[in-house]
Amino acid sequence: MAKNKASSSTAAVAAKPAAQASSPFPLARYASVLGPHTLLLAFSSLYLPRTSELFFALPPPKSSLDHPQPKWMEPITAAPVWTLLWVTLGVWGCVGAWAGSVRRWAKAAGVAGRGSDWIALRNAVLSLALFTPVFFVLVVLLGAPFSSYLAHTLLLSVLLSLLTAYVPAYVLPPPRQDSSTSSLVMRLQWTRLFSEFLTKSPLERILVYPALGTLIGAWAGAAPIALDWDRPWQAWPLTPAYGAIIGYIAGSYAALMMSGMLHFAAQDTGVKKTQ
Repeated sequence: MAKNKASSSTAAVAAKPAAQASSPFPLARYASVLGPHTLLLAFSSLYLPRTSELFFALPPPKSSLDHPQPKWMEPITAAPVWTLLWVTLGVWGCVGAWAGSVRRWAKAAGVAGRGSDWIALRNAVLSLALFTPVFFVLVVLLGAPFSSYLAHTLLLSVLLSLLTAYVPAYVLPPPRQDSSTSSLVMRLQWTRLFSEFLTKSPLERILVYPALGTLIGAWAGAAPIALDWDRPWQAWPLTPAYGAIIGYIAGSYAALMMSGMLHFAAQDTGVKKTQ
């Protein structure tokens, strides 16, 4: 009987670090859902613009006639404003479904907003209405055309808002301006995440890393426009838009890799403590 007590106590000690190393966040589920999410995002961004051919005849290429572009790129570059419209609609669908999964994980971890999903959807749509003008002004100040490409720049601003603000606004409670303790904690959390870019959990990395990747990708994607290559894909704002999507995907996988490494490092530390 003494041996049984000793073995049970040893098992309890060994199980305690493992329980501490484990996270309530479903990391394996996150990894399995992230792949289809990013693949669908890339697929819709490349193939939805091709449906423009079903509604109107595409204009002939006006640049780079001596270096014809691949046939699959012609529907994307022929009408940039229609391309941005299709891309924005596809991204909205993909990001909307993704936000639902992240919100379920946040509810399980106890950090999601207490309101219904309809209230969360309202907050997400309000974030688009708030951040689209902010991105529009910022992009114009950085040199984007204003009057001649108004629709192009506006759609790019909506796309950036979807990739950066929609999911956090859907998942987290909005910061309030009252003097309660919960409001102060929420304001500090938003400040820590999106001003200081400090993350403490896998869920926070899901919200911050893709947003950072989006901004970096859009900024890097604007660089080829200034080159005098005279290629159709250099039309405004194709390269910033697709650069933002690539940056979002890269940031999503960076969040997965960082969370995975920290998770396995914590497990390894817990195992070593039991030896």
